[in-house]
Amino acid sequence: MAETLTFENFNIADGDIQAIGWRQAQERGVVGDIALAFGGSAHDVSTLLSEVAPHKDLKENIAFAHETLSDPKVQKKLGYQPGTNPHQIGHDWAERSGLQTEVFRPFMEPVSGETPEDFDAAVIPDRVVRWMTRMGDVALKTSKEAGVGDLLILPTGRKIKAAESEHHAQWTRHQFAATELAPRMSLAGRFGSVTLAGEQLSEATGFDIMQEAADYIDGRHNLANPQVRVLLPTAAGNWMQTGAQARKAFQELAPDFDMTPGERQLWVRSDHFATDPTGEKPAAKAQNSLSAIGNILRGAKLIQDLQQQ
Repeated sequence: MAETLTFENFNIADGDIQAIGWRQAQERGVVGDIALAFGGSAHDVSTLLSEVAPHKDLKENIAFAHETLSDPKVQKKLGYQPGTNPHQIGHDWAERSGLQTEVFRPFMEPVSGETPEDFDAAVIPDRVVRWMTRMGDVALKTSKEAGVGDLLILPTGRKIKAAESEHHAQWTRHQFAATELAPRMSLAGRFGSVTLAGEQLSEATGFDIMQEAADYIDGRHNLANPQVRVLLPTAAGNWMQTGAQARKAFQELAPDFDMTPGERQLWVRSDHFATDPTGEKPAAKAQNSLSAIGNILRGAKLIQDLQQQ
């Protein structure tokens, strides 16, 4: 039996996103299922994303997804019994797509052979406190399994709201990193060095931050050197976005960076964080399965964009 295609084992360079989470009986993948449920086109992922999950804050997309997937007619079309908990449908899509699965792979292609024995640098960019904490855990785990030279942390001056972390409310993300994250990495990790960058602008985009990372890493290791390897520790479901931002920024300085199949320089590693089929678990315990739908489509769109470059 052929291996089920998921984000984890997908070849970003030339894979077909329609085949992710493919079910032979329905002749549809997960993107096809989402298009069927919400009335869009599986081949126009950009428009589908804008209609299904237009808000960057994933929580704001939950209500619309819940309403749509609660419709008995939609449930029947998808092959579910009327009355199915809509969170179960989102959970099934996340499971079939492998969205929240732990990965440790080159960004552009499935892993083949052994993972590297060392990385020249690793980057933790600005994210919400809960995610930066998990990214730190992934970085620590990797430092104890393989050599990791420089760990660079790049938080912004964004104010932390209670909804993000009640304990850190009114701190900036940079203050959190300076007070807790960077010291923990230095004490518990096995890195060549741990560097906390200066406070990034509150309005900085993910790409802006990766440009800062590119300048730092290039100055120390020369990104044009095909032997240089960079690791991105990420939270589950976010490795595609983080990887795409980093690869674009690094290639502005070194156009051939990460371009050789089988010898990729940019690696991603994420934790596993399950989705909730009930809708009852708190965010610290599980990913809301209805907000995860937006991440599935964002991942698919990122892949399409990379393939069209």
